[in-house]
Amino acid sequence: MHLQSTTTDSIIINKIEDLLFIEVKDNIGKEAEYSIQSENDRIVRKGRFKGSLIQLCLTHLATGYYKLFLTRDDDNIITYPFEKQGGQLLAVSR
Repeated sequence: MHLQSTTTDSIIINKIEDLLFIEVKDNIGKEAEYSIQSENDRIVRKGRFKGSLIQLCLTHLATGYYKLFLTRDDDNIITYPFEKQGGQLLAVSR
């Protein structure tokens, strides 16, 4: 099991194999939206969550480059590029 982590002041993103964990520390009682886009800008997954933590299983994604967009109140709070390679999610330099 390989753990990779990215942290900002209020957001923590952890990757373990095909799982993406997103923690938004100041999101208690609020709703956030996420979308994942492929390298050709096609949305491959999107959703909403309330609270501070969500776990996304990304086994269905093909090998390639993706971007996670996280928004709240129509403001983009993070854009996180990553690569899916085999059964692993890898951070990509910003």
